[in-house]
Amino acid sequence: MASRACRVSNPSNEANRADTGNWSGTVNLSQAFRVTASSVDEVKAVLQEALQDRTRRPVRVVASGHSFTQLVCPEQPTAAALVGTAAPLTPPHSGTGTSLCLAPMDAIVMVPTSEGEVFVDVGPGVTLSQLTLALDNQGRALANLPSLTHVTLVGAIMTPTHGSGLGRRLLAAGVEELDVVVVRGTATPTTAMAEAPHSHRDVATVSSSPAVSVLTLSRTATPVQLSAALVSGGCCGVITRVRIETVPAYWVRVAVYQHVTFHTVVTQFAKLMALADSVSVLLDWERLEVHSLWLRDRTPKKAVDDDCVERWAAVSLPATLRCGLGGRLAGETIAAPGGACETGDMMRGSRVGSWYDSLPYFGPRDALTEIELQAEYFVALRHAGACLRALSRDARVRGRLAQTCRVTECRVVAADGVLLSPSYGEAAVAIHFTMANDAAGVSGLLAEVERVLLALPFAVQPHIGKLFHMSPANAGRLFQPRIHTVRRVAEVLDPHGIVQNSFLTSFLGHSPARL
Repeated sequence: MASRACRVSNPSNEANRADTGNWSGTVNLSQAFRVTASSVDEVKAVLQEALQDRTRRPVRVVASGHSFTQLVCPEQPTAAALVGTAAPLTPPHSGTGTSLCLAPMDAIVMVPTSEGEVFVDVGPGVTLSQLTLALDNQGRALANLPSLTHVTLVGAIMTPTHGSGLGRRLLAAGVEELDVVVVRGTATPTTAMAEAPHSHRDVATVSSSPAVSVLTLSRTATPVQLSAALVSGGCCGVITRVRIETVPAYWVRVAVYQHVTFHTVVTQFAKLMALADSVSVLLDWERLEVHSLWLRDRTPKKAVDDDCVERWAAVSLPATLRCGLGGRLAGETIAAPGGACETGDMMRGSRVGSWYDSLPYFGPRDALTEIELQAEYFVALRHAGACLRALSRDARVRGRLAQTCRVTECRVVAADGVLLSPSYGEAAVAIHFTMANDAAGVSGLLAEVERVLLALPFAVQPHIGKLFHMSPANAGRLFQPRIHTVRRVAEVLDPHGIVQNSFLTSFLGHSPARL
């Protein structure tokens, strides 16, 4: 066995049990072996040890801790049968296995090409906050950002993390290539390998005995395998490098409108989403009204006159929406949703600012202090109005939403070709619920939301990193038939389930050949 330089924390050491869970407290990692790796060799050593010692399996990477489900939770392969994802909120789910921290692997390297494109190579420990500031210093930017930048880039591309915009895809859709440490062996090459016209030989060929190796998956050489590895919860191996596309840095003009009617959102949803480069809607279920409509557009340089936002918004927002159906331009600060009028909580409103500070609600310099729970469901853009109408007309759902949900945000995600993307082949709308840290209330709410949404005559898919009430197995079935290709790739790259926990194997419908 290779020598190991990485730092290991034994769960028996009480001094190391602090802060051993995810951000929301829904997962408790105190019983896992906690390991910090600072190089690819150290990651390989961790997987090699897991290969030889069953108690170290599975190896799950814990990044910023912003996943709410059991996705990041290591546990023994013989763990008890899973229950619904929302059910284990109390007490937090715990397990053994290895919890792997890659925070020291924080390299950021610009990669210009002869064709004029500029990519960036990013280590698994780099957060979007770190990456955005580093890119901006080089005059570059990401094409899209989520609501907050405190998550790692690798964590973001392993889940369907997104911003908003008819032309804005998942962050994962911008990945050019990635390096992944895998444990392969004693498996048979599958049809998923043959589906790629330029299959990488190192991926298609499987050794007769388990071995740890590093693979590079790319758009050009291994497109099917790369697509399967993205938004897959890390089911194929440990990601140690991501190469993602960048664009020239830009400024963003933000115009926030309030007093837009709920009826407008339901009946004109697609038109609203086309009003700007990035559009999002915050809903208040207690009052059944729109808290705010956010329009974000790009501009090549910062505007200097104070009234530029108002002049731009007046042009962007149709007169029928401004006058006939409501819609008043908000100032630079507005009351935050979720009963904030009583508490005095405020959030930034209309303004002009840098891309990294204006696309998200919480940028690199904002602190996250309040613990909350989150859930998110995706539907095709053409069905968004019907979904919102169904939720609003169900009295039981309305009551639960008013009691437990602080705010619902609707965002649009452009179509892409990532196999497990909820916007695969068609633009989708993400209906996001930010909820109070109330386990029983959230479990009841999500059961009612899913009762309504899953009864609709079109596909509804959950975000695998956020809470949902159905079992992981039932969630995986909603991604058929594409999930079959992902499972076949995982069977080759991680045939023994070294990095797959029960959540992932249930979601994929995969039974690894455990050693």
